[in-house]
Amino acid sequence: MQARIQALMDATFVRTWTRDRKLRAREETVPSRLLVQSVEKIDNPERFGCYSKRRDEFSSSRAVPSEYEIVSVISAAYFKELAGVDPCVSEAFLFHGTSRDSTVKIATRNLRLDHARSDGLFGKAGYFAEHSSKADEYSKQDGSGVYTMMICRVVLGATLVTDEHHNDARRMRELHGALDRGDCQSIMGVRRKTGYREFAIRDFELVYPEFIVRYHKQWTHMDD
Repeated sequence: MQARIQALMDATFVRTWTRDRKLRAREETVPSRLLVQSVEKIDNPERFGCYSKRRDEFSSSRAVPSEYEIVSVISAAYFKELAGVDPCVSEAFLFHGTSRDSTVKIATRNLRLDHARSDGLFGKAGYFAEHSSKADEYSKQDGSGVYTMMICRVVLGATLVTDEHHNDARRMRELHGALDRGDCQSIMGVRRKTGYREFAIRDFELVYPEFIVRYHKQWTHMDD
């Protein structure tokens, strides 16, 4: 499993510097590689049961409105040997950068919206990335140089796609309203300069944390 996750981390790593890396990770350069130290599979049958039920409800009862999209993510090809995902509801494995302490809470408790970040592209929501290098910007080290991110199953469902940073309060309420009413299940923000795509979710029953990945960062010069 560790070798497979390492291959996934490598395949989805883009050595592109962003402002978020400076603001959140306090790093002026991008690491050359994320070296996986350990992988832990989360076993939470009760929570997975709730997730599966919610996914199946959406799969059987929802059509995607014309103003939204069913999107695919670049990590999909690297998870073929794991338990299958349902492309009809845009179920995908995505990265979530976090801290070692937070993984315990996320893995063992039911996530709620009041636990979510409020400083992201689309306000209070859970944020997920298809690139390991993007999630790494949000990961925290434990004091010994080891960082943590999670790989989660996420039902993206009907996705609102935008390349705007919505900091207007009225527009933010409109976006949250679309998610909270169930008009769409996710918002995909496309970064204009880097091409990074981030996904915002407010219904946490559509998220199941499946793996905890601990890793080191390898550093070389950008031109190496």
